[in-house]
Amino acid sequence: MPGANTLEKTYRGPAPDHNHRLPARKFRRILFLIPFILFFAFAEIINWLCLLLDEVFYSSYKKIKIDSPVFIVGMPRTGSTYLHNLLYNDMERFTSMKLWEMLFCPSVIQKKVARLLFSSPSFMNSCIMRGIMKLDRILFRKYQAVHHSGLFYIEEDDYLLLHVLASHTLLFMFPEIKRFRALTRFDELVSEKRKRRIISFYKKGIQKHMMVYGNGRTYLSKCPPNTSKIDSLLAEFEGIRFICLFREPKYTIPSTINFLLRLSRIYYSPLDLQTIREQVLNTADHWYAYPLEKLTTKGRHEFIVAGYKQLTHKPEWLLKNIYKRFGYSMNEEHLEKIRAEQQAANKYRSSRQYPPEKFGLNSGELESRFKKPIEKLTKLSEYAN
Repeated sequence: MPGANTLEKTYRGPAPDHNHRLPARKFRRILFLIPFILFFAFAEIINWLCLLLDEVFYSSYKKIKIDSPVFIVGMPRTGSTYLHNLLYNDMERFTSMKLWEMLFCPSVIQKKVARLLFSSPSFMNSCIMRGIMKLDRILFRKYQAVHHSGLFYIEEDDYLLLHVLASHTLLFMFPEIKRFRALTRFDELVSEKRKRRIISFYKKGIQKHMMVYGNGRTYLSKCPPNTSKIDSLLAEFEGIRFICLFREPKYTIPSTINFLLRLSRIYYSPLDLQTIREQVLNTADHWYAYPLEKLTTKGRHEFIVAGYKQLTHKPEWLLKNIYKRFGYSMNEEHLEKIRAEQQAANKYRSSRQYPPEKFGLNSGELESRFKKPIEKLTKLSEYAN
């Protein structure tokens, strides 16, 4: 494996801190964290006041049934966002949370107010809304190169867990805190008491979403961190269905490292390339194997395994198989949307390439390290389809 100097030359992102850079980086991190913590605390006071008011005025949310929800799991960088959007196009069947809802409207009261405002043409054309859209572009401009995101995008519902300090976002922001590092192996390392509290809050959050936006639809979640929660999710949700995506590690691991390095720069994190690389490898060891361990040994659910090439080369074919497996009917309007998405994807060719060697990794070693789970996932995907 290349040494530190070689890694710095081959990687054009944030390099590991040198001693003479540490004071400036620490100062910038403090300047970033102070306003973030203050804003987060202020927002959470409002959010929790509204959540408490729900218990008084909208306690009936607890009676909402989450019938056969669908969870997209697997390693990051496997095309899960693409699949999420393809399925979400069938809006008569599926519903998912957008980022603004998870961050600023976790309660029924907030959702109802937001829905009322967004249904008003005068508000949508107001200077307030234009200001929100401008702020949205500014806040997420640094993310767009590696992940298209924004307040009005459907997103990983792991963000909902920010309100109970259990989101992976906090792991990226505060990698020094051991409590957050345990989230990557949620079922194994998080205490039973804390697990129950987190999963209970998560379920209530989905029930509140369904109360306002459900309208008889199926809840759809795309969230790689849920890969480590499969056992807890199986115990909590009846009729649960999983779509497990996978892709060769020589693609997912370098791409994930690149993404986390970018987050490290955005958050002025103390993590360097070597630390991030080891964390990604250790997480991948678990996230490639854990779905195989849990999904193939318990029969209380439906699941389908799909490879990245199946998704990107034959999305219409894959979605038809998913619908058939889960007993859904597919209408022609949704098929047309899928075909349009596929045509757009065929015209787009990403210029971003992340060879493993760029991050001090070896393609052959990655193939050998993850050979068994990849072979099993490949067989399951072929069998399932």
